[in-house]
Amino acid sequence: KDYLSELDSAIGDGDHGSNMARGMKAMEEKLKDGQFSTVQDVFKAASVALLSKVGGASGPLYGSAFMGMAKQAGSDET
Repeated sequence: KDYLSELDSAIGDGDHGSNMARGMKAMEEKLKDGQFSTVQDVFKAASVALLSKVGGASGPLYGSAFMGMAKQAGSDET
């Protein structure tokens, strides 16, 4: 967290580490119950958590990446 924020402070506002930590915590909370029947559901839940909790440009970037993985994963049961 601190290292990412330090790197971000060179050209940005220095909050990337905090944003990513908040996003990872939200993703952990969303996924810890394990109530998913497909890999697609896991990726979708991760996407929503990142989109809702990671600020700046990173939230949409990482959230979109996980949504793209969800689309590619398909709906086969785990």
